[in-house]
Amino acid sequence: MKMFHLFAILIAVTCSSMLHAEGLYVNVGAGYATTFSSISADRGNKNELSLGYQFADSAFAVEMDHFHLGSFKIKDSNNGEVHTSGVALAGIWRALPERDPANVYVKLGLYSLEADLKYTPSTTLYSECPEGDCSHSSNGALIGVGGTYSFVNNFGIFAEVDVFPSLDCVVDKTTAAIAVAGLRIKF
Repeated sequence: MKMFHLFAILIAVTCSSMLHAEGLYVNVGAGYATTFSSISADRGNKNELSLGYQFADSAFAVEMDHFHLGSFKIKDSNNGEVHTSGVALAGIWRALPERDPANVYVKLGLYSLEADLKYTPSTTLYSECPEGDCSHSSNGALIGVGGTYSFVNNFGIFAEVDVFPSLDCVVDKTTAAIAVAGLRIKF
């Protein structure tokens, strides 16, 4: 995970000359996350902060996300929970030119995630975590689709669904789907 953070910082420093460029934007959103495994998603609230850059007169953008996927209850455990958060670096292809007020896009990227498992160890639920409290890092690919709408030139909304096809969060490998909506500010 440290290597991914260093890579993300390097990209941010390299792109810092673009801070006053017209293509810089920030997304702030909240939503819901769900998984398809032994983890129940009854408390999977998600929040996200994204910094992106839309290349001039291009359908392509690059985006760096910091996200918190929320806390998930573990089925058939004694109050077991998994808390997850991480970062992602993604490329975005927009179907329409950026100057159009409404747009749809496809997102492909890589993520680095930290998962913390906590449960009451009345029995050893997971061999990797015999004491009932441990952390685990994982990296993988993410894919997503979304849309934006600009009310005025610099302010709008966005909504997207991201899928983490091979998320390793201590309990088991799973697929996570995340729906998020929020505000978009362009500089």
